[in-house]
Amino acid sequence: MSNDFGFLTLAIKKDYKKAIALSLRIRELMPGIPFSVVCPSFLHDELSPFFDNVITEYPNLRGFEHKLYLDKYSPYAKTFFLDADILLIREIHDYIRDWTGSAYAVRGHLVTNGKSSFGLDRAHALSIVGKNAFANIDGAGHAYFEKPACESVFDEARQIAANYDVFGAERLADEDVMGIALSKLEIKPKENNNFLGSPWAAINNSFKIDVNNNFCSYQDALLGQVSPAVIHFPSMGKPLTYAREMRKIFRKNGLGFYSVYYDAVKEHITFKKWVFMKWLRKTTSF
Repeated sequence: MSNDFGFLTLAIKKDYKKAIALSLRIRELMPGIPFSVVCPSFLHDELSPFFDNVITEYPNLRGFEHKLYLDKYSPYAKTFFLDADILLIREIHDYIRDWTGSAYAVRGHLVTNGKSSFGLDRAHALSIVGKNAFANIDGAGHAYFEKPACESVFDEARQIAANYDVFGAERLADEDVMGIALSKLEIKPKENNNFLGSPWAAINNSFKIDVNNNFCSYQDALLGQVSPAVIHFPSMGKPLTYAREMRKIFRKNGLGFYSVYYDAVKEHITFKKWVFMKWLRKTTSF
């Protein structure tokens, strides 16, 4: 793999320890590949020991908007972006090789209707862009892209975001914006059930993971038994399990960061409150 390839992630105050765990895991499984992080300036000192490049985020952008500028942030000709809340279960060289040559590649599938978790009506979006199939990349947390070919994809996405009101979504989300852009440009997502997984998709308490043994397996609600190469721990997605696995990585590297358990407990409590409020709204609506 040539030196113009590298990994990229974003980090903010609440998840910078997750970004460090991801970096340590990549260095263990895929040594020699450079890894850059985009973050606020006040996190530079915390992150610089663990990354090859620390890039200051654009101060005028907020939240999901940063992901629409990954082509501007990345110092590499070929980039594999991963959210900070992702852990590698095993190395992903095969996926990188398969996706090489793509302007923009992300796991997903084509749909014709449905509503995203951020309130985007996909059928309505398709009617606006004049296409028949929508690139559904819900919960992606990753992307592979190559310069300069990717620039047209990101330019399209930024234009869509600038005029997002026409789509009538509840809130802006990068995965919906990129989905519209990919649909408009007729770029199909990569359909692969073994690349990406999430504890949110596991049923019947089937989610099992042990990073020390490069293992993760669970019963997916749609796909059956899966053993993904990459696990995405989105907000409130088994935070205590995630903290345990991060501690294994930190311990192996002689690091403390016991505060990941405190962070996980706070996230767990937030999740319980969310479940209760959801139940309360449902019961009082009758």
